[in-house]
Amino acid sequence: MRGLIAAHLRRALGNRRVVQDKLWIDMLVQKPDHRGDAVNVVDLVCDAIEDATGLDDRWYCLRQLDWEVVKADPRLFVGIGQTSAKDCQVCSHCGRIKPLDAFNRNRTNRLGVTRICRACQRAGRRLTRRGGDP
Repeated sequence: MRGLIAAHLRRALGNRRVVQDKLWIDMLVQKPDHRGDAVNVVDLVCDAIEDATGLDDRWYCLRQLDWEVVKADPRLFVGIGQTSAKDCQVCSHCGRIKPLDAFNRNRTNRLGVTRICRACQRAGRRLTRRGGDP
């Protein structure tokens, strides 16, 4: 099922690029009965989205999730969207999402930038020069 969902998403995305930034997900699940676990369905769909887009699921935000019981022909509707068209990175020090130009270059990283933003690196250097006092 995961592969089938991923294939449908790839086809729907076409040649659109999914950037390294928040991915908003809307889901409507039609089920034939009340059985089944909601968490497992969401996990399956998120894994399929990761396969289709290549974007790590840490960037996912569920915007809307709804369930309904439909006896005939149950379906799954998934919508994904992003508010930005530019790649971003989360600073591992302050936790803020910042554009890539707020980070120094690092060719060994997949995105080509460091994990700590320039502002946090500067603040750390100032703190070190003062002897560690706040």
